Amino acid sequence: MKIFSFKGRIGISEYVVSLIICLLFVFLINFLMIHNLSLQDQLLKELLKTPYYYLIIAQGSKRCQDLGTNGWYQLIPLYIYFMLFKKGRYPN
Repeated sequence: MKIFSFKGRIGISEYVVSLIICLLFVFLINFLMIHNLSLQDQLLKELLKTPYYYLIIAQGSKRCQDLGTNGWYQLIPLYIYFMLFKKGRYPN
């Protein structure tokens, strides 16, 4: 799927939509597993979040490429705000 690819560029709107979808997914997982969890349940919960982490990194990398920076820049603290509000260098 293209959404899980690290190649290409995305604009602000697609990046924000993917963040919202991922946050809703994580809230749903946390809501369904709200009770006291055993170690196995906690591991299952984190395993279910793995696609979320991968998607956020892939989308962040594409957004960094749209800004003309390297994908590693998304690891800089508070750089997400730059990615959310700065207009891309490349026209869509």
